[in-house]
Amino acid sequence: MCQTKTTQRGTHRATLLREWWQGLCICVLVFASLTIHAHAASAQQSLQPLQDEASLSAAKSAAALYAQVRQEVARVTGRQPEAVAVTPLDSRLRVPDCAKGWHIAMPFAGSTTVKVRCPNLAASPQYYLRVGVQAPQTQVVLARNMHLGDVLQSEDLRLVPAPAGLAPDYTEPTQLVGRALRVSLKGGEPVQPHHLDDRVTIYTVQTPPGAGSPLSRDSVKARSVPFEQAPVGFWSGQWPDRAALKQDFPVGHVIRQSDWVQWQEVVVATQHIPRGATLSADMVALKAWPSHQMPQQAITDIERVAGQQASQEIPRGSALSSLNLRAAVLVKRGSMVMISAGSQGFAISTRVQAMQDGRLGQQIRLKNPNSGRILSGVVIASNEVRAL
Repeated sequence: MCQTKTTQRGTHRATLLREWWQGLCICVLVFASLTIHAHAASAQQSLQPLQDEASLSAAKSAAALYAQVRQEVARVTGRQPEAVAVTPLDSRLRVPDCAKGWHIAMPFAGSTTVKVRCPNLAASPQYYLRVGVQAPQTQVVLARNMHLGDVLQSEDLRLVPAPAGLAPDYTEPTQLVGRALRVSLKGGEPVQPHHLDDRVTIYTVQTPPGAGSPLSRDSVKARSVPFEQAPVGFWSGQWPDRAALKQDFPVGHVIRQSDWVQWQEVVVATQHIPRGATLSADMVALKAWPSHQMPQQAITDIERVAGQQASQEIPRGSALSSLNLRAAVLVKRGSMVMISAGSQGFAISTRVQAMQDGRLGQQIRLKNPNSGRILSGVVIASNEVRAL
């Protein structure tokens, strides 16, 4: 029994000793951790000013780089540096200081990317920057001197570059066409709102003339309305010479600039003309034709088509063109023709045989039936040739 009690006391003493040792170890570990954390915080605080200084230096270097890129792109494009926008690099990149300036190149034609590097650094990084150039700002000015009451037309206005920093009142001539001036202005002066009358004249269809027909004053009605009530692109001012509507419009339609075109008289077929037919005066007539629909090489002189031959089928009402006409055959192969030679004071003529068809002004071969000699001549009329 005494031995059992002694054993229990020894076990209890060992337990207390172990717990005390564990507590001591924990205290040592906590103290060491706190010491290390304190040293790390102190080191971080000591490095912070250096990091802030490096970031500030990189930011200044980046700003200098962007400024130099703007200057170079502005020089190449002929614009102001303020019109050039540069997309910044990733903020995590540290742009080095380039004391002698950056080398800037545009490696891709028509591209919005520039390549930059610093030539005075041994291990210079290369950056690719995206740039954008704002479209040039323009303003509307008068193309000539104009007076009080004049109505502005497209030919009276032109676009010029606007001064830097100026927000022009009008940037497109279409904004001013049809407006009347309330003051006199000199050519080159920019048009401003207080220069313009508050009311404008518009024209509405009164008697529809039909598409392509000449537009006369009797077919329209003039009205004076506030500018705000006029439709966009309305037509006003001096009555056009030889104007025609592009299409049929109902009564009351407000005529716009895009509704009419200049017209011109062209030669048209009054009947169906088959291919190969020789034209005569009763087959054609003059008719007003919209200028924007004029066929290529359209014929405007009716005398030009007399004696011409249709090189293709020409429907009734079609405008005639040099492309669908050709000179008629005046000399047929195998026929006997009169050939003349000599000057106006002395000339001789004889009959020869045509060896090929000939049109007006065309050179053909001929044969003298008596001698068999081959000649050359130019067709001057029906069955008439001038010797060469």
